[in-house]
Amino acid sequence: MQTDDCNAEGRIVLKDGRRFKVSIDNWTGWGAVSDERTTRFLFCRACADILEPDFPFRTSDRKPPGR
Repeated sequence: MQTDDCNAEGRIVLKDGRRFKVSIDNWTGWGAVSDERTTRFLFCRACADILEPDFPFRTSDRKPPGR
């Protein structure tokens, strides 16, 4: 995960080898998921201000698959 003042960016590699770049803007919650061919935009209201020091990360009761 790479972070900057105004966005966060990460790379995801799936088990089948496909690779994606995910980016989220800090203040707006808008982001994008892209691969070599396409870019899809997304909006995550809960992600707005995600890079702020007092961001309230929520814990999840869900367990990751396979655990």
